[in-house]
Amino acid sequence: MRINIFEGILIPFVGTTLGAACVFFMRKTLGKLLQRALAGFAAGIMVAASIWSLLIPAIKQSENMGTLSFVPAVAGFWIGILFLLALDHLIPHLHVGSDQAEGPKSKLGRTTMMVLAVTLHNIPEGMAVGVMYAGFLAENAQITIAESSRFSRPGYTVSGWKCSYDDKEYKPGTQYVVPGADNIDFTAVWAPAQYNINISANNGNSADKVTVKAYYNDEFVLPECDFTYDGKVFAGWKYNGVIYQPGESFTVPALLSGEKIVIVATWK
Repeated sequence: MRINIFEGILIPFVGTTLGAACVFFMRKTLGKLLQRALAGFAAGIMVAASIWSLLIPAIKQSENMGTLSFVPAVAGFWIGILFLLALDHLIPHLHVGSDQAEGPKSKLGRTTMMVLAVTLHNIPEGMAVGVMYAGFLAENAQITIAESSRFSRPGYTVSGWKCSYDDKEYKPGTQYVVPGADNIDFTAVWAPAQYNINISANNGNSADKVTVKAYYNDEFVLPECDFTYDGKVFAGWKYNGVIYQPGESFTVPALLSGEKIVIVATWK
């Protein structure tokens, strides 16, 4: 796990190093127009990264707060601004193209203060990477276990998810704290689906009906008929074109979405 963290931290380090190495290919002084274009390009990358890689994920992680899910991200956003503003006033530094140093008075050389200026703006980036991997090291990242409605199997429903890491079963929709393991697999635990079986009197009175519950593949025993139909005699229960007599049974089938099991009385 620590190797993975080291590799993850190494990625921004390599990126920063490669970016800084461009100075070796720029022997001549850059024109002001090109400098401004490069500065704008870097600003665009940082703004995009701040929005799509930091702010939006932070808001999504607070979805359980409902309409106030933006509050932690906004609070952290302003704390970061104030933090960087404080560093700007506390650390002596010199920006490119400027002849006057910022921050407290210092006897540091021009090159040293320019390095401090670059370091000053890299501190928040390093903190962002550090916080992310500190969370990974602390094993406090959370995911939401997939809802059962996203998966289907005729006659069955997902009752839970079996985790390969701790061999425990987790209910759909619950929060799971991700440990520091390389690979974690969740396997669906299928349970027979429960259906409503509607038994109708079929005697012209829509109120004469009974609903019972049964599971897929169960043997459902047809009950005695307690319904009446003036002038007629009960002849059996009809389901899917087949007539069953009380005491007989049929196997509860698998239903597709929207299908129902309706058993109706027949009369003669």
